[in-house]
Amino acid sequence: LTSVSLPSSVTSIGDYAFSGCSGLTSVSLPSTLTSLGSYAFYVCTNLTSLTINTQAGYVWQKASSSSASDSSWSTVDVLNPEQNATWFKETSGYYNYYWRQVAA
Repeated sequence: LTSVSLPSSVTSIGDYAFSGCSGLTSVSLPSTLTSLGSYAFYVCTNLTSLTINTQAGYVWQKASSSSASDSSWSTVDVLNPEQNATWFKETSGYYNYYWRQVAA
């Protein structure tokens, strides 16, 4: 498995879902995705592109706990697929956070 393009029927990805998939090089997430668990792409060592499609009028946020208060969530720019790949596979503060898509 080197490339994954998830269908619009996917609305959530759980913790560790693709963790350790070393053959994975590119991922495209649908705009229907509303949550992404921690460590979802951790140690996907060959991941170079992770496209996160966002619904118009929505933003992506991250927090250290899925049950964090709304004030604990911070908005993150996910427009750069190469940067996303680096964040989600190996950068502390990104791969180990919970993610959600919310109205701006």
